[in-house]
Amino acid sequence: DRWGGSIENRSRFGLEITRGVVDAVGHDRVGMKLSPWSTFQGMGTMGDLVPQFEHFITCLREMDIAYLHLANSRWVEEEDPSIRTHPDFHNQ
Repeated sequence: DRWGGSIENRSRFGLEITRGVVDAVGHDRVGMKLSPWSTFQGMGTMGDLVPQFEHFITCLREMDIAYLHLANSRWVEEEDPSIRTHPDFHNQ
């Protein structure tokens, strides 16, 4: 469907909401906080976690939002040492 499967489809809901808010109040009044490595509802275990968030962040940059806050949940590694975070993926 439109909302799942591909990286683009999984990004669609958040990006459409963000676009609507930007259109309503202006890009300079919109911010976003993402927690790419959170394990909430299985998110930290996504096989394509880095490409997913790279795509989402690239689209946010195109909207020129005021700020992006990336939360690095280091406690994830303590909980499950097999999960490794990638703190620099947003710089790629």
